[in-house]
Amino acid sequence: MSNILFSNNNRKNSFMLRVDLTYIYDLLQSINLLTNLDHRFYPNIEHETIIPNILKAYHMLSPSIYIIRSSYDCIQQLKDLLEEYYKAYVDSEQNLETPYIDNGKLQNIANTSLKLQFLLRSELAIQQVYLITTKGAYDIEMLMYAPESAFSSTLLDKIPETKYDITECAKALAFELPTACAFHLMRVFERVVRKYCSTRKTEKVDNNSSETLGKIIADLRPANEICTKDQNCQKKAKSSLFDILESIKDNYRNPIMHPEINMNMEEVLVLFGVVNGAISLMLKELNVIEMLNEQT
Repeated sequence: MSNILFSNNNRKNSFMLRVDLTYIYDLLQSINLLTNLDHRFYPNIEHETIIPNILKAYHMLSPSIYIIRSSYDCIQQLKDLLEEYYKAYVDSEQNLETPYIDNGKLQNIANTSLKLQFLLRSELAIQQVYLITTKGAYDIEMLMYAPESAFSSTLLDKIPETKYDITECAKALAFELPTACAFHLMRVFERVVRKYCSTRKTEKVDNNSSETLGKIIADLRPANEICTKDQNCQKKAKSSLFDILESIKDNYRNPIMHPEINMNMEEVLVLFGVVNGAISLMLKELNVIEMLNEQT
């Protein structure tokens, strides 16, 4: 994880940034160490501790990702003081002089650090930072960084074009946008249904076809009944699966397309489980059908 970007520039088109709390803690701690360099209050400070503290603070103040505006000028001032002191120390080392200690500059560093400490605490106190909590059985790390893990393990292999909606669906669930989550979930569902129907039927069902989802699902029943009557047909499907598909279409997919319908988190978590179950059943049958197709 990068450190904080103390910059007045834009956020490079990033509208949401991950906050590294350990970095903020370490940053404040390193600045606090610099406040102890004032020889008037800490006359017995050892020279060996000065340079490590200066180097640590300097690197902690290096550019990174967060935006801190009010503290920017003070940070730049402190970085300049630290760099100036360190260069003087290196020069004295190269010239084999006695260890470089400039109490006036150390006092200036300590005073600037105290000022920055106050500014940062004040500015961090008003930052809009939120903690994302676990959503049902779905871990936040999984939803954000391995969203495909929330679905059937073979989904992306069978239907790679679902990747975008899988990612957006998982992010919407993580950030408590239930209606958006349901919308992308239904897009995944529809792609799987179309793939399933294409595999079961002789004619291919195009993902971009204008044929409605309702008609695609409805056409499965008579085709399956014909297969059921044929003793040699090995592609029989359980009618209960068609009932599940129609139920999802009627109770969720179609209503979600209307702007007056909004989902809540409890509803979308239930829907997530239902759709995942239906997808797993379809993918399981797809594997069997594809194996049969390879044999013929």
